[in-house]
Amino acid sequence: DESFARCSLATDVEFGQCIVEPAFMNRILQSPLSPRLRRISLVETKISIETILDAARGCSSLRDLELPGWIVDHTMKYTSWGAFPTKAGQTKSAAVIDFIEDLHRARPELTRLSFGLEHVVDDACVKRVFALFGLQCLQFKGNTLCARTIVDSLLASPCSKTLKEIQFDDVYCS
Repeated sequence: DESFARCSLATDVEFGQCIVEPAFMNRILQSPLSPRLRRISLVETKISIETILDAARGCSSLRDLELPGWIVDHTMKYTSWGAFPTKAGQTKSAAVIDFIEDLHRARPELTRLSFGLEHVVDDACVKRVFALFGLQCLQFKGNTLCARTIVDSLLASPCSKTLKEIQFDDVYCS
């Protein structure tokens, strides 16, 4: 806790190839670092949806969020390759849209969002992001499901007025 207090200029946290347990994120959220955090990167991080949403809610200055390639369930276990925790009877796409909506409720001020959610983001998810957030930058990594309708979705959304940059990394655009 003293370490967080001593980092008085820190505004970014990057977790690379980490396991972020809810208790550790709670320590960050209860520290003086929390209100200063503008960027959280979760690349290749094992973290649950609930912990991501807690971080979004608890970091009032957060504007830049880089999501991990894989999301785990509340037990911190991957359910399977390319999976996303779902409720009974729920499709993966519906679960991702629920997460996007929860993320918007938690931190609507996000201006940069990076989707590392490999193989779980489809056109419906992208449309929902465009409709909800006033993003300046949007990044897709390793998603094979983005179709050419992404441009039409962007142009028809409020995000078309705010988006300055869109990045595609290792994405197949049909």
